[in-house]
Amino acid sequence: MLPLKEQETALANEKQVVEAEAQSRLRQSGYRQLQHIACEFHEGILTLRGQVTTFHLKQIAQTLIRGLDGVGKINNRLEVAVPFPARVKREASTTATSRQGRPPGDRAMNRFDKCSPVPSWHEQFLSMLPAIKSHATMAFRHLNSQAREEAIQEAIASALVVFVRLVQLKKVDLAYPTVLAHYAVAQVKRQTVLAMRKHSFVC
Repeated sequence: MLPLKEQETALANEKQVVEAEAQSRLRQSGYRQLQHIACEFHEGILTLRGQVTTFHLKQIAQTLIRGLDGVGKINNRLEVAVPFPARVKREASTTATSRQGRPPGDRAMNRFDKCSPVPSWHEQFLSMLPAIKSHATMAFRHLNSQAREEAIQEAIASALVVFVRLVQLKKVDLAYPTVLAHYAVAQVKRQTVLAMRKHSFVC
């Protein structure tokens, strides 16, 4: 076993390397919103924080950083925020440009659409989200508030990954909220156990 000081130095170096690599992958993705995501690595867990405008981008962020050395679990805490400011901007643009003969709001929305593409399946997943979140909340009710919220967000991200895969395979008719929720909760519990075992082994 390494002396305490050397252990702390090794952990600090690993933290810097993992966070830098995660940030690099997100910046190189080509998605502007992913360039501002905060990455925090601690005890084998990589946490993502920030805001994106679609679940599609949230899933892309998690996919990009999978497979990083030393990461036993990804805690996807990205919030999906409805792009209300863009709608306000479009409505304001309608009044400002209507006298000039241009299609109202087109330029503002075109810029927004290029930055935040919304896939066709987005609304369908949103309709299932309450059921998935409710199941996850019940499954993780024994955890403290912070750990419970982290587990719920991780379950939602896992359910999204499976749903997107079903869409790609043209088997979206198999995507039931309850089935997705059961699978996602099981995945989170499995990843948590593996992360705890890895951490105890390192210590």
